Amino acid sequence: MDKNTTPSDGDRRDSPLDPEARKPLGEDAAPPEGDDQDRSSDPESDSQLGENIAPSEGEPEDPLIAPETEPQPDEYVEPPDDSDDREPPEHRGDEQRNGRRRRRMPFLAILLIVIGAVFLMHTTDVLPWSIWLEMWRFWPVLLIAIGVNLIVGSRAPIVAAVLFFALFVGSVGAAYAMTESGGGGHLVSTFSESLSDVERADLEISFGAGTLELTSLPAGSPSLVEASFFGRRAETTVSRSGDKADIGFAMDRWGLFHGATDVLWEVAMSESSRLTLDVEGGAAKMVLDLRRLQVSNLDINVGAAEVRVVLPEAAGIVDVDLGGGAASINVVVPEGVAARIVKSSGFTIVDIDTARFPKFGDVYESPGYAAAENRVDLTISIGAAQVTVR
Repeated sequence: MDKNTTPSDGDRRDSPLDPEARKPLGEDAAPPEGDDQDRSSDPESDSQLGENIAPSEGEPEDPLIAPETEPQPDEYVEPPDDSDDREPPEHRGDEQRNGRRRRRMPFLAILLIVIGAVFLMHTTDVLPWSIWLEMWRFWPVLLIAIGVNLIVGSRAPIVAAVLFFALFVGSVGAAYAMTESGGGGHLVSTFSESLSDVERADLEISFGAGTLELTSLPAGSPSLVEASFFGRRAETTVSRSGDKADIGFAMDRWGLFHGATDVLWEVAMSESSRLTLDVEGGAAKMVLDLRRLQVSNLDINVGAAEVRVVLPEAAGIVDVDLGGGAASINVVVPEGVAARIVKSSGFTIVDIDTARFPKFGDVYESPGYAAAENRVDLTISIGAAQVTVR
């Protein structure tokens, strides 16, 4: 097109600088004369005019108002992929720390250490076995320790471990203080059985937790047995047949929630009748003073108990069998009484006075045992326990 030629209406619509070009073309308006000729003679101009007059769907009518690169409201824009995003360097340390496996407090390990330390103090005579009678009172400490672990175990495992250890050590100390302070609740019941013509008696005691004391009645007492039960009553059974009596004492089933230090049984037997004694116990403290009793057979079966037994002084031949679990048993053989001691368990720690009872192979035996008038045949078949014989 010549430079001096006046631009037609179609050319003005193609020019973005002409204000008249921005006016929309009416539907019924006819194109100016010569417009068809220009479009047919100039393909590039026809293409540009088509783009300006008939914009594609979703594109703005005026490219000066809205750039073609800007997304339209009706156009779907795919969200960006965040998989390749990276945190700033200053945040990567926190992310790495959060990704690490959180350390937990070694709950079970500390519990085993405390229990092992308590058993070690048992075997070295630092703590009495009767401390277990009071330890059961502190079972809520386990719940407290679990709560501490849940709150601070992952954030500060060392602090949680220290708190947990302090809780258990405090519980052991409190149980020891309660044990040393003694026990014995109120008197709940008594029992008495007359001696009459009884010459032989079988006494069976089934004792749980607490303190049991067994001794002899004064000489000339008209009673075969007298008993006082503190803190927890006993279920008693008595049967007689001729000159023989069978007596039984067992823990009352309804007294399970009494404290161990509240339970004290005091039992005294006649020293004039021949006696067979069977004692069973749990976590108990037992003191059996049999020196004046005519015991022919003694069977002791206990759990985690502390037992002291003084054997008869003049009862002839006495058979003694010690059985049970983890316990501490101290046996006293009176002077003038011979003894033969056999250990049948390999896990028992024995401390036997070899000056009185020399060892011959696997047997400890007093000199002149076979000919002694008063002698004891002692069998140790208890499990992991400590037995002392003097």
